[in-house]
Amino acid sequence: METDLANVISLHDALSDTSVEYLSRTMFGKNLRHVVTISNRLIEKVKQESIRLQKPDEAVFSTLNQVWKVLQKNAELRLKINAYTEGLIMSMSQNLANTYHERHENGIKKADPNPTTMTESAREKVLAYKVKAFQ
Repeated sequence: METDLANVISLHDALSDTSVEYLSRTMFGKNLRHVVTISNRLIEKVKQESIRLQKPDEAVFSTLNQVWKVLQKNAELRLKINAYTEGLIMSMSQNLANTYHERHENGIKKADPNPTTMTESAREKVLAYKVKAFQ
């Protein structure tokens, strides 16, 4: 039983080391998608190991098996968090890229350009952009 508890603690610690935040500090220079992929693989390994170490459904092991199930649920929730994190950051990146390209195509280099130093066509583009933003 002590070995089983040591295994639970060990896998719990391993699961903590699979967070995107932790991995991004140790994998300097890697993009988010790569870090999330590595995190998901490690989470799956921990989850599979916890399933492998789970005991048969006998009354004597019921409490221990509940602990294993909590660890497995923790792994599933971490996978969901990774999916949400990746989706949110990818969506935000796409929105920023679209905004940049839209502003660049319209001749807007700053958030609030100085109209006295702009050409007439650039001023018209800025005005059209501002009108479009309020529609």
